[in-house]
Amino acid sequence: MGLSASAANTTETPVVSKPAIVPDSPSGVNFSDTPASSTTTTVPESSADSSTPKHPVIHMTYHYSSMVTIETPDGQTITPQHQQFAVKTNGTVPTEADVANLSFNSISLPSFEGYTPEVSTLTVGLPLATISDENGQLVLNFPKIQADYPDYFYTVTYKKNAAAPITDQAEQEFDVQFPINAGNIQINDQNAYYYKDAYQNTESSDNGRTWTPVSYEATSLSDALQGNNYTNAQTGLRNQTLPKFNGYIPFLSAVMVTGSNNDEATALLNQLTAAIKRNPYEVPAYTLNSPLLVTFRVSYMTETW
Repeated sequence: MGLSASAANTTETPVVSKPAIVPDSPSGVNFSDTPASSTTTTVPESSADSSTPKHPVIHMTYHYSSMVTIETPDGQTITPQHQQFAVKTNGTVPTEADVANLSFNSISLPSFEGYTPEVSTLTVGLPLATISDENGQLVLNFPKIQADYPDYFYTVTYKKNAAAPITDQAEQEFDVQFPINAGNIQINDQNAYYYKDAYQNTESSDNGRTWTPVSYEATSLSDALQGNNYTNAQTGLRNQTLPKFNGYIPFLSAVMVTGSNNDEATALLNQLTAAIKRNPYEVPAYTLNSPLLVTFRVSYMTETW
């Protein structure tokens, strides 16, 4: 903010009060060493005795300035009004006491949905400003002014927020349909249809474009039908064990794949259909790259079929 220095001699009556300490002679001040952010004025000291040599009084004015550049996500550049303080000293550089009561006013920042403002500076060692949210209004707060730093220049940019991860479930399901005539069990009886599900979570960090892969291992159909983790579709009773039918053999009769990723669903359907055609007594291994539902249908045939 225009770091400059100047010096001048005048014989006019001083317009400022006499300082408590006065340099011995003008030769005691080297103006080439005056900080660039200051303005220097030299005035003569008045004396009742005209025979006494007049000594100059040196006054220094230092300027502390702020400047903020706001670069918005839509390509605009905003430069709020600069702020400046003038600090006068008696020939010395300002001390922390001289700037203790000075502070720049905070600046309101625009908000952009999906973006977070960040502040930076090119001045090495300059304390960073901070950004706070005050009742929904973003505010840039300047740091405490330090005597050694006359310029407080900051740039505010906006960083696009990372998409929050979303979670969904991949699902493997077994639909077990019993034979139409197996003793006294008919297709519409409560024991005619059981199912079980196996879920695995999958996560996307780019709003559903890609997902963490989910894999299911190969297993024999007989093992898949074991246990008490089936649900009776008609009654809703859970933790059921499948009934046994002498003279009938279960096999994989069909597979279905459903989900929002049609390309993957079609490719996986072809893969699994070919696999169970080769071996209808084994559940094939497969990997899902999106939250699909894979349903294996289990049917029964007579042992002499």
